Amino acid sequence: MMEGMQASVQAWLSERQRPGNWLDVTPEDEIPPELPDWMRTFVHMQQICFAPEIRRRRDAGELPDGFLLWGAQLIQPHEGGRIIRLNEEVRGVPYLRLGRDVEKGGGVTIGDLDGLEYFDLNDDELDSGHFTMFWTGLRWILTFDFRSGRAKCVSLIEKSMKFLAASKLSASNGLAEPAIDTLHTACELLAKSRLILTHAPAHKWRSHGSINSAINREGRLGNIDSSFVDLFNKLCNIRSNAKYATGYEVDPPSQEEFDVTEGVALGLRLAVQKHKPIEGAIVE
Repeated sequence: MMEGMQASVQAWLSERQRPGNWLDVTPEDEIPPELPDWMRTFVHMQQICFAPEIRRRRDAGELPDGFLLWGAQLIQPHEGGRIIRLNEEVRGVPYLRLGRDVEKGGGVTIGDLDGLEYFDLNDDELDSGHFTMFWTGLRWILTFDFRSGRAKCVSLIEKSMKFLAASKLSASNGLAEPAIDTLHTACELLAKSRLILTHAPAHKWRSHGSINSAINREGRLGNIDSSFVDLFNKLCNIRSNAKYATGYEVDPPSQEEFDVTEGVALGLRLAVQKHKPIEGAIVE
């Protein structure tokens, strides 16, 4: 247990500790508020996901003798539902910092997980949210990302960068109208990526109007760079005339406007990357 933890909390945890390195926490159990933040997360996930699954498998005779929990994973697919995985069923890509050389394809041990830098899902599950935890032999390490649609966002961000490059090329060749049109597309793809990442699946943002109103709401709340929202609104207002009207003159995007767009793209690209895990103290 953590040193300095209240005796009553230690007793509460000890009562629920089961052979196999798991906590038998039921839905009716009240979690002690004195638990440290990381431990409270650990206990809640045992209560909501992993303890029920372990009880189910144990009662069905699906767990081996001497079962020891060293890995557990909750997957929340973007289409709904959930998947619970235990031990070797856990899927994903752990990024480890090890104090020894490992050949490509070489094995790692449970103790090596103590060097976990971050953990992410495989590409085929990147649109799902997840909570994944590993036992290192001394402590639990918790890592999670409940956002859905990250794979879709990566695709849209990369596509937006192509339209940004096309806009720059058009502007450099004196083609203001195509530059405006392609920069608008780049910004709209970025706005859609932002909305998928923070709000709802891609199918919710199929129209220009829904994207525009939602990203402006984000701007009013201070959740996205106001200069990007201003640029997006400007492009929405002039794009139609620049693309379809005759006798309509428009200036090409400025370097500052290109920089704003690229800055948002790079920021979103970083946002879809995995955060560092939470390192827990010893639980015995």
